[in-house]
Amino acid sequence: MYKVVLHRNGAKYYQQAEKKLQGRINTAIDTIFGNPRYHVHIRKLEGGLKDMYRYRLGGLRVLYEIHEEMKTIRIKAIDVRGSIYK
Repeated sequence: MYKVVLHRNGAKYYQQAEKKLQGRINTAIDTIFGNPRYHVHIRKLEGGLKDMYRYRLGGLRVLYEIHEEMKTIRIKAIDVRGSIYK
């Protein structure tokens, strides 16, 4: 079983989001927690972010990385699609 850790950048976006959006993000995190590599909304990234995965949540993206040795999923960022990859 993995442990999910929210990085400060992801936590900042989450805390500023509306309650309804926080609920959607919670559902996404539960899905990631259940199976962090395979889901219809999950894709492994390429290029400079090749060690990361993304979860597509409408116009938002949740970027995270998996640390197998520590059994940890670190959610690095939550942001809109256009600016999260910069």
